[in-house]
Amino acid sequence: MSNIKISVITTAIVATLFGSLALNPTNIRADDIQTSTTEFVKEQINEQFSSFNKNEKVVALPLGGYMQGEAKVGNLVNGKIDESSWVSVDSATSPNAISIKQAEQVAFDKYETAISAQNNPFQTFAASPPATSQILDVAGSSYTSDYFSSANTNTWRYGGYWIADDERGTLCALDWLTYNGAGRIGTLGQVSNMTAGILDGTKITSSSTYYRSHTGQPMLYFTNVTNTFYYVKGTGVL
Repeated sequence: MSNIKISVITTAIVATLFGSLALNPTNIRADDIQTSTTEFVKEQINEQFSSFNKNEKVVALPLGGYMQGEAKVGNLVNGKIDESSWVSVDSATSPNAISIKQAEQVAFDKYETAISAQNNPFQTFAASPPATSQILDVAGSSYTSDYFSSANTNTWRYGGYWIADDERGTLCALDWLTYNGAGRIGTLGQVSNMTAGILDGTKITSSSTYYRSHTGQPMLYFTNVTNTFYYVKGTGVL
């Protein structure tokens, strides 16, 4: 749980909150600002878990985000999955599984602790693909990332996990949603192009309509929009 990463307040949002209060400066109070910010944070955290089944538990993963269902975590070595590294994780039986309500509270407590200690609650995702490549097989599960922060048009941020669905070792089928802004998903070759300065990958823009990828290869999510996050679920073989 110590690796849970919350990135829920952007500079633009804070500016918006202060800007609206500035319309009537005589009524500005610190507790009013804090209340507005707190409610916004709670709304954002609730949105992060909105695609999950509320009646089932989730497991926080070491590289950030949460999974629900039965998944496998392994290593990606030289662009290939190391089959011997797979470790199964099942949110229905894992001793680390918690309810969504508990997960939301943990996330909010993490934010409050950072603010109280006058620390930055933001977590910056890597500006390059993960150095230690971990792969998450979501054939029987779904996953929501943490929020992406400190991104801009010249700085792409990359998710911690490569996402795969090798349910039968054949064609991959993954359904993706991106929230609060556009993102991209790319294969190993496409991500390699990105790091070489060549725009590549598939742009996804909707938080209401799934984009289905079926390349048969691991995919990585990346974005240059602050405050986005993504949700992906495995749908099995096409």
